[in-house]
Amino acid sequence: MASVFTALKPKYIAWLKRRNPLAREVELNQKRIFIFPTQAGLFFVLLMVLVFVNAINYKNNLMFMLCFLLASVFITAILHTYNNVSGLCIKAGHSLPVFAGDPISLPLTLSGVRRARYSISLSFNRHSATHLTQVSAQGQRAYVGFTARERGWIRAPRLKLRSVYPLGLIRTWSWLYLDFQGLVYPKPLHQPFKYFVAQESGEHMGEVVDQRGIDDFRGFKDYTHGDPLKHVAWKQYAKRGELLTKEFEETHKSAHWLDWRALNGVETETRLQILCGWVLRSHEDNFEYGLRLPQRTIALGRGDHHRDECLKALALFGLPTSSSEVG
Repeated sequence: MASVFTALKPKYIAWLKRRNPLAREVELNQKRIFIFPTQAGLFFVLLMVLVFVNAINYKNNLMFMLCFLLASVFITAILHTYNNVSGLCIKAGHSLPVFAGDPISLPLTLSGVRRARYSISLSFNRHSATHLTQVSAQGQRAYVGFTARERGWIRAPRLKLRSVYPLGLIRTWSWLYLDFQGLVYPKPLHQPFKYFVAQESGEHMGEVVDQRGIDDFRGFKDYTHGDPLKHVAWKQYAKRGELLTKEFEETHKSAHWLDWRALNGVETETRLQILCGWVLRSHEDNFEYGLRLPQRTIALGRGDHHRDECLKALALFGLPTSSSEVG
């Protein structure tokens, strides 16, 4: 039986995508909503059947009345559970950039359209659910937990919206494919610098392990892979058990290029991760730096905007430049 479900799952997902295509905003209607009794609802139906059978056997009018009352409650629960999500509008929002492998909260806006909705649950596959006690007609902001695994534009899996309001006898749900706006940067990999140093007379290749000067002591920072051992604060490590690196003020900081060619022979995704680590390190140390990728060059610069431009170029390397082009 399990093998049958495994074989049918891709066809089921493809059918869902055709029925509920990728969109920025979705309104739940009859085509998008699925409904079925919960476990408690199935026991409720079994109870109705037992009462009805006994009513026939004993020809008891009170038992007939009880059976019809239970049936009316069950039918009413179906209508109210369906109406609780029917017409609900869900709009995907814009999230801040995140590095691959980091958890992120994707924003949603839900609006009840003329009336409030109650007890709504939202979740991605194998992720913890977000529970909303009430969704007002004016709209409510919600955040759903997700872990971005791949660089580029956020490609979230199908989102499950679920509700068992009001009696818990019926559950209604819908699978949504929402187009979230947001970038996922490569996971930074910290390694010693290897770059082109910018000079007036030209450029030359030079391998540098660490570019900090040793004139004036500036303070300590957490140790990261690639920091020179001669700058490790061994006394602080012996006293506190914390591995720290000494930082020094420099008398001069030269501009340099972070170049794709400096990592020849390294696999593409690993190159992007190393370049990402170099961009963050250069920004942290306030260097003037530029980025060279195949078919794209970002000029020398510094600051938050320059850092974000470099990280975006790394995130979208070899990928569509617009989220609307992502299938």
